[in-house]
This record gives sequence, structure tokens and C-alpha cells, in this order.
Amino acid sequence: MKSQLKNFVRKFKKASLKPFTGMNIEASALCNLKCWICPTQFYSHQVTRGNMSMETFRKLLPYFKQVVNVDLTGWGEPFLNPNLFEMVVRAKEAGCPSVTLTTNGTLLNAENVKQIIGSEIDAISISVDSATKETHEKLKAGSDFSQVISGVQELIAKRNRSGGKSPYVSASFMLMKDNIEEIPNFVELMAKLKVDEVAFKNLNGVFSPEGLNQVIYEGYYRVRINQERRDKYIVEAKKMAEKNGIRLVFHGNFIAERINDCWATPLDYPFIGWNGDVSPCCALRYPAIRLGKDGEGIDCGVLTFGNVNKESLERIWRKQRYVRLRERVRAGETPEECGDCIGLYSVSGSPLR
Repeated sequence: MKSQLKNFVRKFKKASLKPFTGMNIEASALCNLKCWICPTQFYSHQVTRGNMSMETFRKLLPYFKQVVNVDLTGWGEPFLNPNLFEMVVRAKEAGCPSVTLTTNGTLLNAENVKQIIGSEIDAISISVDSATKETHEKLKAGSDFSQVISGVQELIAKRNRSGGKSPYVSASFMLMKDNIEEIPNFVELMAKLKVDEVAFKNLNGVFSPEGLNQVIYEGYYRVRINQERRDKYIVEAKKMAEKNGIRLVFHGNFIAERINDCWATPLDYPFIGWNGDVSPCCALRYPAIRLGKDGEGIDCGVLTFGNVNKESLERIWRKQRYVRLRERVRAGETPEECGDCIGLYSVSGSPLR
């Protein structure tokens, strides 16, 4: 018995000391759109949202030299934070080799594009999700398709004129029943804009019956999939990518298989919310009611392990409950905090990893 206890303690200490290799930092929890598929539209109660302050951000600087990537995205639009570009500068000065973010593209105006080119942002993923104005603006209430496309075009043009290769620009597309027939044209459109990559991702967070009806993958939700229709457009999109010489990637596959990690937010990436709260992922930072396998709503509540304004991130990372959650996922178990979340399955994936 003593030997078993020693082995457990040794294993726990080893897991505790394993450092995180990246960080998800929520530059902003605010957003200028109201997309009907977004989890922020399905909170179980009202939450306070804002921009991360530089005071909070500076608490994270000592850790930047140990990670390979800092992603400045949460459940908001990063460009709404007026300190965003200063954050990029400070992260690079602190030794972070890669700074990335995801944007809805609505704020790619002339001033922001100029600052992007002058900054050291390594990669930007732009969520477009459609090849037509009608579909785009139906999915993203408050967005202007023409404005987004114009912003992408200006970003690429100015980057190329500057002679640099940064930022790497990825245009992402959320695969759904209502827009899947647009993906070949989407690839062609993005190739004309000269983006570096087209990224397809699944609707892996479902929060309403309407969202459930849009799923095109199998093995998790009890939905009927028209595989022939889906695969037809996937094949066409691949051919279009090859024809136009543009990189095409899929974040997640179409069969839900349990994995020993979290594809949505990797186990070695802590999520730091805009106010400094530390959670294992963005889904557990906010009280969004998602749909489980049976299509019923699940409220997992909010899970935070501490706040970087009150204690060090290293101390929070080593807390017993946090370590135990990570180890259970790696062992193929299902922690009660995660509730068999779809992020533990192979249909999930983050657009910049």
C-alpha cells in the first residue's frame, strides 16, 4: 500500500511540474457581432465581459519565454481591445516566439491593417464562414461581407508590398449543412485574395436545436447525415485548392472518436480570461448551456482554478484539482468537469493549431 502511495505521489509531482507549452489569453470578451451559432448567445445567466487590462497582461509576461505560442483569442473580438498591439509587442519582448489570434474580420480597417503589418503578429485566422454575402450576413448578424473581404484583401496586399511574410493569414470556414455547398467557391475566392490557407472546421459547439440541425459529422450527436452530399463538396473543394495552389486544412474529422487530449483547447494551454481567471478552456470559463450527445442541454457551470491578479499562474497550474483533471483526460477518462465534452473527440479542432 505504501509503495502504491509513493508511486501516486511521484506521478502527481511529475505531472504538476510539467510546464504548459502555450497560453490562450482572452484579450477581449467583448464582441461587435451577434452570431446565432456563438456560445455567448446561450449563457445560463448574465456575465460581466470586458477587455483585459495591461496590468493583468503583465502578470503573464514571465511565462512567455517558456511557451511556443500565445493566442490572444477568447470568446470576443481581439481588435476591440485598444491595447492589443501593445500586448503583441510586450509578448515578443518577453521572448514569446509566436503570437496568434482569431478575428471576425470586421475591424480590418486601414489603421488596424497598418498596425498589423508593423507588428509582430505571426498568424491571423479570419472567420468568414461563407462565400456569399447572403449566407455570411445570415450567420453573422451585424457583419458586412463586402467589408470583411475588402479588409482581407487590404491586409494581404499591404503585407506582400512590405516584402514580409507575416502575418500568416488563414481564412476559416465553419462547415454546416446550410453552407457546405459554398466551400468550393470559398476556396476559389480565398485563392484570388491570395490568403495563405483555407481552414475548414466543424460546428463542434452546439447550443440550440437549430445548431444541431447543421451538424455534418457522425458519432456524437444523434443526427442523420447526408454523407454523399457532404463528401461531394469536400472533394470539389480539395480539387479547387489543388487547382489554385492554396493550402487546405481540416481541423477535426467527420467521425467522432475519443482522444486523450482536448482538441478545442490542448491540455498544455491554460485559458486566461479577460479578468485574469484561469480555466482549463474557454467553454468552462463561461456558463454557456451546450447540447450533450442526447441533444439535451448541459450546464457544466463555470470552472476557474484561480486568478493571476491574486496568485501566480505557475501556482494555479500546479493545483491538485487542475493537475488531476489534465491527467484524467490524458488517461482517456471523462472528468466530471468536462461532462464528456465534444472537445474530447476528434471532430473538434482549433483554427490556429
